[in-house]
Amino acid sequence: MRHVTFQGLTFAYDNYTVPGAGHPGRELEIDIAPTLSFQNSQYITFDSGTLEHISGAGLEILSCLPADPQKSPPFNRPPAWCVDVDTNAVTANNVVRNSRFYDIGALGMRIGDPWVPAETDGNIPQLTTVENNVVEGYGRTIPAAFGIGQGMGHDNLYTHNDVYDGYHCAISLTESSGNTPPNPVEGQPLIGNGNNTISFNHVYNLLQGIMSDGGAIRIEAGNATFTAKGNKILNNKIHDVSDASSFFEGASGYGGNGIYLDNSTGLVDVENNLVYRVSDTAVYSPHGPAQEQEANKVKNNILAFARQAMIGVNFPYNDGETNPNKAFTVSNNLMVFDRDSTSPGQSFYVQGQCTDINTLAAYTDFQKFTRNLYWRTDGTFASDPNAFYQQVVPADNVPNPPCAHDPTQNSGLYTFYSFAQWQGIGEDAGSVVENPHFLFPFFPFDDFWMPFGSPLPGFVPFNPNEAGRKFTAADAPPVAPTFMTAPFNPRTDF
Repeated sequence: MRHVTFQGLTFAYDNYTVPGAGHPGRELEIDIAPTLSFQNSQYITFDSGTLEHISGAGLEILSCLPADPQKSPPFNRPPAWCVDVDTNAVTANNVVRNSRFYDIGALGMRIGDPWVPAETDGNIPQLTTVENNVVEGYGRTIPAAFGIGQGMGHDNLYTHNDVYDGYHCAISLTESSGNTPPNPVEGQPLIGNGNNTISFNHVYNLLQGIMSDGGAIRIEAGNATFTAKGNKILNNKIHDVSDASSFFEGASGYGGNGIYLDNSTGLVDVENNLVYRVSDTAVYSPHGPAQEQEANKVKNNILAFARQAMIGVNFPYNDGETNPNKAFTVSNNLMVFDRDSTSPGQSFYVQGQCTDINTLAAYTDFQKFTRNLYWRTDGTFASDPNAFYQQVVPADNVPNPPCAHDPTQNSGLYTFYSFAQWQGIGEDAGSVVENPHFLFPFFPFDDFWMPFGSPLPGFVPFNPNEAGRKFTAADAPPVAPTFMTAPFNPRTDF
């Protein structure tokens, strides 16, 4: 199908039912049929439409590719609803805009297949634009579903969308097809799941105590042999993410992250985002890129009121390596928090998770911080002897050796640093401890405007309120929860 516009149409009430034995959650729930499926399509525009009261998935754009005998079932073949299977399928230049998706059982939108049976750079979805849409009340049947999910695809744009009130990631880009790189177009450089931009989206009220191991905006675009280049997370407004630790005091939960760079993802530009009130880490990676010189860049963001850490890496070592590659460069960011290493429920540090880096010459080879601003609301961060830490003794009797993860329980394994001592090991050159004087960054005002201008040389102020829909054709009505939710209280818990 080519050169067709669908405008002002409403689709509602599909017939998906959860199987009697239940549904095993899978990335992008590719076995749940969508209400609308655009297959092997070019120059399709879905404009000012509505998808509502859907028990399965919403709108889908994908390439229907033949089965791949080299991969394992059930993810080695195209979905059962594919009409025309074509090795040379072209899915490109499609647009979804000005539309609303609400009361959705699984995903609001699915762009591509994360498991793609036999992919090349030429036949996966590309040059897609998803803009000015609202996705609200998703995951009502399958809570692990995303608001907007992309599988394999490149050069796609997700911009100025409102995605909220879901139980998992708002926007997620996924590559789950193993460690074999995709095939490039002849005569062109390899792209893979690269050159995608997620910008100016407003995403919030996520996970809600139901799910763990997630984040508001997520990119998975790397593996042991290939790192996709050119992915960007820019100018998004992200807040109120609550993993399952919020459900009751002492509940186990993890992964209520703001920006989540999954598995071996590297070379992502994370810039000009506002991330606040998240139950885990503001910017997180499980272990960073598998290759050298492919660190993710975290620059010119406002990161505020994360419960556990601002920057975190769960496990530095990947694919049997003993020496981790650099995961992050962190520069020109404003970081504001009101928690410390003694906070009840969960200790807080600027850099969290595992900091055991084995034989690296210096911590700066793992995470490099420069020219950042730090401010704890009690004004005592500069004198805190436990402001930063590094694990210097490996741990054995822990779930994830050599990483002990919790300095409050295993203090003998760690070296702790004050801000000045942290600078003494080569980190945070040019950084300061200073009040940024946000107008009123606390709930319910959430106003991060800086009336006195930039508080940090090199930080370029941006307007977080530019995120979200540029105009509202029609709002989505509230959607009742289908599971018991218990998000953290934005007034008291962050």
